[in-house]
Amino acid sequence: MTELNFKDINPLGSKRIIWHRLVGFIGILLILILILWSVYWLLIYQTVSRSIDEWMVENMQRGVAVKFTSLDISGYPLWFNVKIKKPVVRLQKPRVWVWRMPLVKAKFRPWNLSNIFIDLDGLHHFEGAKSVALQALKLKTTIDLVSPRGWKARFVAEDLNAEVKTLGKVAAKKIVVETDWPGKIGTVDTLAPRIDVIVNSLEVPIDWALPLGNQVATFRLEARLEEEPGPFRDFNGLIQWRDRGGTVEVTRFNLDHGPLRINGEGTFALDRDLQPVGTLTVKAEGLSKIVDVLLKKNIIGVGQATAATLLLAALTERPVGQDPQIKAPLTIQDQQLSFQSFSFMKIPKVAWPDFFTQAQE
Repeated sequence: MTELNFKDINPLGSKRIIWHRLVGFIGILLILILILWSVYWLLIYQTVSRSIDEWMVENMQRGVAVKFTSLDISGYPLWFNVKIKKPVVRLQKPRVWVWRMPLVKAKFRPWNLSNIFIDLDGLHHFEGAKSVALQALKLKTTIDLVSPRGWKARFVAEDLNAEVKTLGKVAAKKIVVETDWPGKIGTVDTLAPRIDVIVNSLEVPIDWALPLGNQVATFRLEARLEEEPGPFRDFNGLIQWRDRGGTVEVTRFNLDHGPLRINGEGTFALDRDLQPVGTLTVKAEGLSKIVDVLLKKNIIGVGQATAATLLLAALTERPVGQDPQIKAPLTIQDQQLSFQSFSFMKIPKVAWPDFFTQAQE
C-alpha cells in the first residue's frame, strides 16, 4: 500500500493551476459575451435598416416621399450612429412642399433604444407656398419613446436665422420646444398632450412695423390638449374633436416686449365655423407706456389716448411691492379680439388647408 506524502504536494503549483483555470474561464466567458453582444448589435443594425425602409414605404403611401443620397450606420459596440446625407422630404398632397436638409445625424445606445438624439445643424430649405431658408448654429432634438404610441421630445435651436419669402428675416437667440404625447388620453395613468415653447431674443421683420419695435425679449406659451385629437386628415377629424369637447388649455403665457409685460392663462376651442374662441385672463404691466408710444407714433389720436388712459387708470391694481398692473380677460369671439368688454381688433379668419375645405363640402 502506497502512503501519501503531503510533503510532495506543492501548494504554489496548485494555486497556479486554479488561477490559470479561473483566467481561462473568465476569458471564455468574455469571448461568449462579446459574441452575443456582436450578434445583438447586428440584429439591431438590421432592424434599424429595415425600419427605415418600411417607414419610407409607409410614408410614400401617405403622400410623403423621402429620399437621401446615402445612409450610414456605425458606432459599434457602444452606440448606434445613423448618418443620413442630403435627405429630402416631399409632401405630395394636399399641398406640395419640400424640405431639404444637408445632413441628419441620430444616435442611441444599444441598451436604450427608446432615447434618441438627433442633430439637425446646417442650412435647411423649405419650398412651398412660401420659400424659407433656415439655419441655426445648434439645432438638436431628443426623443423619448415612452410607450408604443406615446413619446416625449425636446427641440433646441440656438442662433436661429430664417429668411421667409415675402415676409423677411426672422431670428432668435434661442428656441426651446418641449412636448409630451401620451399613448392614450383620458386614462388615469396618462397626461394630456402638452407643449411648452420658449423663445428668447426674437427678431421679427422690420416691415411688420410693430409699435414697440421688432425685438421681443421673451415669449413663452405652455398649453395642453384636452381630448384625443385623432388624425386631422380632413375637416371631419377637426369637427369630431370639437364635438367631443376638445379644448386647448393655455397654462402659461408670457410676453416681454419693450415696456409691455403680460402673463396669462386661459382656454380656447373652436366655434361652429371652426374659428378660435376663448378667453385668456391676463395680468399686464406697462400698458400706460404703450399708450404714450402709440400717441407719439401717431397711431392713435389725442382723444383716443385720453380715453385709453382713463380706462387703464380705472382698471389698474397696485399690489404692495409690485408695479401697477391690470388684470382682465382677453377674449376672442366671432373673430373679434376684446380686452375687458371693449373690442379693439378684428381677427383674420383662419383659412384651413384646401383639403379641409373640400372634405367639409
